[in-house]
Amino acid sequence: MFYRFATCLALCCWLPFWAIAQQVETVRIKTVPGPYLRFDRFTVNNDAFKQAYHKLMALHDSRGYLWFLSEPNTSEQMIRYDGTYYKSFGSADWWGIKENEFREIWAFNKKGLCLFDPLTETFRYFQNPLVKGTTLGYWVMGKGGKNWFAWSDSSFAKMPIKPFIEFDTRTRRVRRITPARLINGFTGKTENEKSFTFLPLTSNAAGRVWGDTRSGANHTVSYYDTRTNALVWYPVSGILASSFNKSEASDQKLDFITDIEIDGKYIWVSSGSHVGLLRLDTQTSQWKQYFIPETAYNQVLRIIPRNDQQFWLESDGAPVLFDKTTETIYTYPHIPDNGFTPDDNAQIYILGRHKSLWMGMTARNGSANLSVLYESKQVFQISDTLGNVRVLYKKNHKLY
Repeated sequence: MFYRFATCLALCCWLPFWAIAQQVETVRIKTVPGPYLRFDRFTVNNDAFKQAYHKLMALHDSRGYLWFLSEPNTSEQMIRYDGTYYKSFGSADWWGIKENEFREIWAFNKKGLCLFDPLTETFRYFQNPLVKGTTLGYWVMGKGGKNWFAWSDSSFAKMPIKPFIEFDTRTRRVRRITPARLINGFTGKTENEKSFTFLPLTSNAAGRVWGDTRSGANHTVSYYDTRTNALVWYPVSGILASSFNKSEASDQKLDFITDIEIDGKYIWVSSGSHVGLLRLDTQTSQWKQYFIPETAYNQVLRIIPRNDQQFWLESDGAPVLFDKTTETIYTYPHIPDNGFTPDDNAQIYILGRHKSLWMGMTARNGSANLSVLYESKQVFQISDTLGNVRVLYKKNHKLY
């Protein structure tokens, strides 16, 4: 009798907490035309690049070089460009290129992980498990030389818990990590899932790796706890708000996570599904769901910080800027015959040096005009009482 009483008491105490933790606040964001921002066109004078279907600026390195990727491109898939001259690194199915705080440039392709040698201007491969025969993906470059990958090969097929990889560029050591269990971040309890996969997406200043944990058809934001060798996740699938407008978004299932942005106590999440922008408060365990009508089908693919208060949100539509304080979306559509607006097919956003924002192109053959926003070259339009327009240029926090 006492056991039944204790069980009922525990359920009564725990269930209200679970219900509170699983509530989702829904917000329909107001949309207004954005304050004037100047977008420039950047042309890459390379014939193979122009003819490619997809093209993007993949890295703006510390020496000022621009690294571009394009596909399909059988001869010059990756090129380095200085605005006048370019160097090609051939076609090896390049999947990514990054630079760490030690000014080392790392890349990976179908041959494996490699390091760029600035003296010989070639990529050097070395013996490690991250070589041909494995599949790398979801690359996260952290601080102190740490990198994390989702990794798979034929031996993984029968493994219920898929490992991921930690690679230290300072020691050249590779560690295969297989989490021992899955913990519910709301309750602190171990979940019953026996099969799951962790896909790393970002890391914070403390070195904690965050990503997408997939268990069956469920996807949700999670992090790896090195102390307990466990994944801690915050389930959200099945509790998202019903469709705000069935004509605008009919799928409210979190199919997969495309980006995670760590912002103090908040975790911002974007997804390939039509759930808008999600925010998790790690102190209160509350989810917030933003419906963004200006994105195609309420879909946000990437979250790119512009400053402490604003995010650029990548979708299949025109660039939009989200203000976290006012919860407002500013729109920046393409305007024909105006060379200082984004291209009508601007997609795949990448941050360059000095907080420049580069926008690649998809499904565009014969053109190599990428859109770029330079924060140091912004202009402001001001109208006086007589209707005259003045243009002020911003440089080093001063207006000219």
